[in-house]
Amino acid sequence: MQEEQGREMRLIYHIVQAGKPITSSQLSELVSVSPRTVKSDMNRVREILNKVGADLVSTKSLGYSIKITHENLFRPFYDQVVYNRLILSSFINDRMARFVYIARTLVASENYIKLDDLADDMYLSRSSIKAEIKQIYSFFNSFHLQIDSKIGQGVKVVGSEVNLRLAMTELVVNHYHKIKVSDSSPEFAKILECSEEERQKIRHAFLKVYRLSGNASTDDETLRFAFYLLIMRNRLKAHHTVSLDSDMKKDARSLPEFSIAQAVVTSLETCDIVGLSEDEICQIAIILHGIRDISLPDLDPTMLYYTEAKDLASDIVLAIRSRWNIDFTQDEALRETLIASILPILGQVRYGLSAQQSIGYTMTNHEISGSPLSIELGRSAMRVIEEKYYCRLNIKY
Repeated sequence: MQEEQGREMRLIYHIVQAGKPITSSQLSELVSVSPRTVKSDMNRVREILNKVGADLVSTKSLGYSIKITHENLFRPFYDQVVYNRLILSSFINDRMARFVYIARTLVASENYIKLDDLADDMYLSRSSIKAEIKQIYSFFNSFHLQIDSKIGQGVKVVGSEVNLRLAMTELVVNHYHKIKVSDSSPEFAKILECSEEERQKIRHAFLKVYRLSGNASTDDETLRFAFYLLIMRNRLKAHHTVSLDSDMKKDARSLPEFSIAQAVVTSLETCDIVGLSEDEICQIAIILHGIRDISLPDLDPTMLYYTEAKDLASDIVLAIRSRWNIDFTQDEALRETLIASILPILGQVRYGLSAQQSIGYTMTNHEISGSPLSIELGRSAMRVIEEKYYCRLNIKY
């Protein structure tokens, strides 16, 4: 049914675009069905047009045209038809657009969704989204989320509120200006409901506190965290709250970022984000703990995980010597750089944040061809950490 409705909208689009009467044979080529099917669709097309201020005109030997009777009714309707046409084109030609749309729809829905219905919503066949579904399952799994399936009802993403929010954040941060929120399901659009002014206000409130704290993170990470705060606000409005166990909260309160999290929460009161629970504050501290960007001058042997990071740096140097016959054992500058890089990773591993897949990031052929050895050395370092902690580190594809 959804496919038929989509075809009727495409017929209306092509009739208007023709600018003159167009035959059923010509239309059949444009929408890839038989002329007989086009003719049978016209009764429904006529009904749709009558409701939006237009009439379908059929002229013998010339074809179909549309007569607008109420411009104020027809214009908004047709603008939406054109917009949907653009979206359909992006789904056909862009696998990433399909991936993001499907993942956003699934993660935002509180109900089970049939994959056939999802494909119909995109005017695609289920087989054409098969590859994206496989990637989406892997993506959600990296956030410790599961896909629950019920016969006759479809699939649903299940997991903790924290992990749902983090997956939602990833599905926005690399695509905010490429794939509009309005291109998503209504449920996902609600998750990011705000004006651009509100979004900037939240980010600036956080950054002001964060910079004063002396901590630093990359621009990508601060942008990601600002989106997390926005998603947190809207999820709380919908009564979705974070719940941490007592040991996790005790652990989070001991982090150096906990006091920063408290200051951030206070600053957010100017953005109408008030009354956050201790669980929410602790989760903010945990995220801040994992996005630190530690510079060499800030390295301090009293830092959390410092000894552990130092031992790991030594293990990595030895692994590189064994695998690549490159000896860095006397390079103290490299060792310190490794320690600074490893410290945030250990925070992510500790709180189960290390394996989350990043989407929309790809290395160019120039980057790969220009530094193949560096990439392989980085992979060797990752393997040392993964094998020691039985974990997976962030995958970018």
